[in-house]
Amino acid sequence: RNAVQANSVFSDKYQGAEKLNKSDVRYGKPVAGSKTEERMAKANEWVEKEISKLVSVISDLGKYDDDEEGITITFGALFTAYQDISDTLVGMLMRAKKRKKLRYPGQMLFQGAHDNVKITLN
Repeated sequence: RNAVQANSVFSDKYQGAEKLNKSDVRYGKPVAGSKTEERMAKANEWVEKEISKLVSVISDLGKYDDDEEGITITFGALFTAYQDISDTLVGMLMRAKKRKKLRYPGQMLFQGAHDNVKITLN
């Protein structure tokens, strides 16, 4: 308990935050059992559910493309279909790409400018 108080900026026993080395497994992670850890877990769960929904929509609306070797949809068609589902499409595409659920060229897609870009499920 005293160690917790020593690291809390709201405590009169505050001695400064513990400095973690980047190689420490706790670096960049919330304190185990904290509300922050709980919020992080809920956020990750929500993101996974949204990515699953996105992959399902692409699977339902896309068509197999021999050149891309997978189910593909253009960003424009997906944007149009997805606007009634969620307003998080671009962010979910980036997260799904990072998790290797799908692929497309570039980092971020913009409506209008990238309407013909193919998005392919992995």
